[in-house]
Amino acid sequence: MNMLKILAKYWAAYTFSFREIVYYAKKLQVSFLMTPIRIIIMILLYQYAFSYVGKNVAGIDSTIAVWSIAIYHILLFTQFRGIFDVINTEIRNGVIEMQLIKPYSYILFKISSHLGKSALNFGINTLVALLILFIFTPGLPFTFDLSRFLGFLALAFSGTIVSAGLYVLIALASFWIDDADPLYWIVDKLILILGGSYIPVIMLPNWIKSFNFYSPFGSPMFATQVFNPNFWNDFPKFILNQLTWGIILFTLIFALLAKANRKISINGG
Repeated sequence: MNMLKILAKYWAAYTFSFREIVYYAKKLQVSFLMTPIRIIIMILLYQYAFSYVGKNVAGIDSTIAVWSIAIYHILLFTQFRGIFDVINTEIRNGVIEMQLIKPYSYILFKISSHLGKSALNFGINTLVALLILFIFTPGLPFTFDLSRFLGFLALAFSGTIVSAGLYVLIALASFWIDDADPLYWIVDKLILILGGSYIPVIMLPNWIKSFNFYSPFGSPMFATQVFNPNFWNDFPKFILNQLTWGIILFTLIFALLAKANRKISINGG
């Protein structure tokens, strides 16, 4: 019963944020335009490039390349880039002091709120992106059976946890440094490059692919590799990597938050 009451708090945060974004639907219009524009540009660019260099590059064709990149831009709406600004601002203006004494986990509350704000955006952009992909490409690169879909969902879910851990962790750095924005820029751009936003991971040089795998910065977007020919061979390594980094990051987060809480209690903010 107590667990249900605890979960109800975070569900309330999720639903409140969801209703808020539905009420202010005009905020979504720009993103609805940007996602299809990016995907169409990538489709045209890669179809043109592959027509010159050959039908197959690094074991993939133009269809696999653009579907992988499209998956990145779809998953972008499940990632936690926006949570950095929320936590960073609350730390710098002192609002977090009141938030930490409330009867719930500050971090889990912020994560729930962020998911509520991004849910509608994610759903609509996914439908729009898939429509564009089926119009401008021959269709799915592989027979997308249930097992591959479940594998994709597992990596997308675990990757979202890693994303939350990264952006929350660097936001908490604001307790000790005046401006954590440079940390955000570095982490955000590493995820962009290593996640396959404009170049599929399989086409990156081997040393970058190694860094992609062993660092936490490629983990949030491992699901983009669902169409790669070696997906099932790499899947166990991908999921283990994500779970490992998720545990490490959230262990650091709760340790830093406890330390910050003691600092606030002693110094009064």
